[in-house]
Amino acid sequence: MKCVIGVLVLAFCATAYPNDLVPLGASTSYYVSTTKKSFIGAWINCKTGGMDLASVTTAAEQAELNTTVGSATGDGEGYWLGGVAENVSGDWYWSDSARRVIYTNWGTGQPRDYGSEGKGSCIRLGNFYGTSQPLLWQAVSCEYKLYFICKYTSS
Repeated sequence: MKCVIGVLVLAFCATAYPNDLVPLGASTSYYVSTTKKSFIGAWINCKTGGMDLASVTTAAEQAELNTTVGSATGDGEGYWLGGVAENVSGDWYWSDSARRVIYTNWGTGQPRDYGSEGKGSCIRLGNFYGTSQPLLWQAVSCEYKLYFICKYTSS
């Protein structure tokens, strides 16, 4: 039975999202989900498809991602990116590489700490309070259920 399940998982991973990927440059593509999950659920979903929750390392990449997400369906609640706060120091890291977040696109008054509430802090990309502002980052509880953005980088 384990062999059959393994084969099914491999088949799913290889074919999960190819028609839904939005290309960005020569080697990067994004998948914008149409279902909501907690941060860990989104992370697992991306990994199952051979991708990572999106990391954003430059202003140009953020602008491209904003364009991609701006054309995607959603209800204004925002999307998970792959950023997570380390509970002790409060420093932010990308879940795909454990690299520290250097480039940021925080909204006013952000990032806010949810780690002290025992819920963890993760990065949400979206508009603030339904405004027409550009898409910005916000620290929110990792338990929220949001859409998510997976990033695929070909080697």
